[in-house]
Amino acid sequence: SIASRFVMGTQHMQLEQGGKATMASSPATTDCVKKPRPRACHQCNMCDYKTYHTGRLKTHIMVHTGERPYECHLCPRSFSQFVLLKNHLVTHTSERPFQCPLCLQKFRRKDILKRHHQRRHECH
Repeated sequence: SIASRFVMGTQHMQLEQGGKATMASSPATTDCVKKPRPRACHQCNMCDYKTYHTGRLKTHIMVHTGERPYECHLCPRSFSQFVLLKNHLVTHTSERPFQCPLCLQKFRRKDILKRHHQRRHECH
């Protein structure tokens, strides 16, 4: 059965004929258990910041180095992350693609629409 395939530690699920799920210990299932590999923790050598993701550490280090490789082609601003540049670029247009379904007000970014909805349309 499907339920008997979910291995949890040295126990696995077994379905009785009555349809109830029970836990049964089974030493044979220990060979099937995938043990999680320890994840390498990466630490910034300039502060106490730690992460399991190499890319996040590289982005964080830009805080210390001041590196801002993503430059706006319409103004002198630059950013450490592409997503920040992408969010900035909409300030140069009149485009407002995100519309509130309740009051029809339009916004440049989805996060601003979400904040609007929380502040204006949800009970506090």
